Amino acid sequence: MMKGKEKYKEIQDVYTFIFKHEKDTFMRVIADIFKIPHILDGPRVKLITECVRTCTTLSMNDKANLDIFNGYIRTVPDLKLMEDIEPKLDEISQSNSVPIGPENNSPSEGFVYDFFVSHSHKDAEWVLSRLVSDLESAFTENDVVLRGCIADRDFEPAKFIFENIENSLRKSSKFLLVMTNHFVSSYWCQFETNQALLESIESRKDCIIPIYLEECNIPDKLRHITYADFTSDDDYIFEIMKLKRALLPE
Repeated sequence: MMKGKEKYKEIQDVYTFIFKHEKDTFMRVIADIFKIPHILDGPRVKLITECVRTCTTLSMNDKANLDIFNGYIRTVPDLKLMEDIEPKLDEISQSNSVPIGPENNSPSEGFVYDFFVSHSHKDAEWVLSRLVSDLESAFTENDVVLRGCIADRDFEPAKFIFENIENSLRKSSKFLLVMTNHFVSSYWCQFETNQALLESIESRKDCIIPIYLEECNIPDKLRHITYADFTSDDDYIFEIMKLKRALLPE
């Protein structure tokens, strides 16, 4: 939003365009912002207020969304700005609300990546636009930025898929398995799961983290591993922060 305001004089036109073409995604972003208000400062509060007011106008014929945006408008005056709570960030990090990593944000020693993501291509939109994007981004100035490995971006051209999978697993500190019905029925996802289990046994480390995205039949070989529960979008921020802590370089 801040970059859009710098580039376009009429930022309301940008909000209108996004709202009309990507409304569901746009609303999720706004909802997430209000769940983590400590990332806001004065200019950002002004910007999000303009955004909500524009969306309220566009939702006049949609009572459900109109009520949501009116609720946001009522909430704005009570938001605590970043500059008001910055002295308390150390306290926040100690309470495990915000994961704080090393200054250079480098992966664990001996690894190239902090995590490898195994997922069905049918779940790629959520994995890439939300999970990986948030794990590789900082919510606050001191928040850790992790480095992930995903097939579409990081697999090396001209190599066999099997070889790419094995190499990526060896280079990654942790393995995230995005559990859905698509995942369970995918041959490649099952192959990656088996390779991750072998790697875990050989290294004798707890390096597998199942990501439970929807109700599905979890394979028996993974039932003994505690999973991260992303089935409820209302708990998304809490779960992503908890997952970041589990992925911090050792």
